[in-house]
Amino acid sequence: MSKASRFFAVSVLALAVTGCAVKTQPIEPGVSEQRAKSDLAKMFKDQEALQGPLTLHEAMARAVKYNLEARLKIMEEALAQRQVDLATFDMLPRMAMSAGYAGRSNVSASSSQSILTNTQSLEPSTSQDRDRDVADLTMVWNVLDFGVSYVNAKQQGDQRLIVQERRRKVVQTIIQDVRSAYWRAVAAERLLAQIDALMARVDQAKANSQQLGEQRLGDQIATLNYQRALIEATRQLEEQRRALSLAKTELGALINLAPGTKLTLAASNDYS
Repeated sequence: MSKASRFFAVSVLALAVTGCAVKTQPIEPGVSEQRAKSDLAKMFKDQEALQGPLTLHEAMARAVKYNLEARLKIMEEALAQRQVDLATFDMLPRMAMSAGYAGRSNVSASSSQSILTNTQSLEPSTSQDRDRDVADLTMVWNVLDFGVSYVNAKQQGDQRLIVQERRRKVVQTIIQDVRSAYWRAVAAERLLAQIDALMARVDQAKANSQQLGEQRLGDQIATLNYQRALIEATRQLEEQRRALSLAKTELGALINLAPGTKLTLAASNDYS
């Protein structure tokens, strides 16, 4: 092979390899933004708007109905039921049907010859048309396939029961989380102002204690212990305030409330 031929072969091979290369295109920011907006709209589609203050029982009902995790488990249960139906259909006999068209350029004819005289005894004849439609219907039922399909159907049935139990457990967990978040949110509405006032008093006490320490008044060890206790109290108050502040956000997420929706809680007197 000449040098030019080898160069041509290598060039063709390189072009072929380049043409078969898979090139991934990055997702445009506009496409991602549009998909995010579409998904966000679907998350809160067909939901009833809040009417007045939210009670605990209404919060539980909305969480069971609209919570995304609960809705996902409902879809998983529906899929498991479909798998059971499909496995049940596999136990039925299999049926195959085919159809087609057959034709030939000449006539399919035949003739008979006498074995005694070796002469043609009948005129050439045919029993088929030159052009004809053909069809075939076959039904097969295999005992081994039936056994395998039966076991598979039983397994899919057990899987459906497992999915149902998972859904029940998820709903129970959601209800418990809603109850906890609801009462923490109610407590937050009543206690945040008190916590802020208490934190202001603690800050003032720390400032006074530091001033006394700088002036060398009183027992320095007792002053330092007092300041340490005030710092620990501040830390606990900040943690409590942070937990109470997030209670409404957690409750809104549990009941799948749209962002920016004003959430007003019913007073605890409504349950007395």
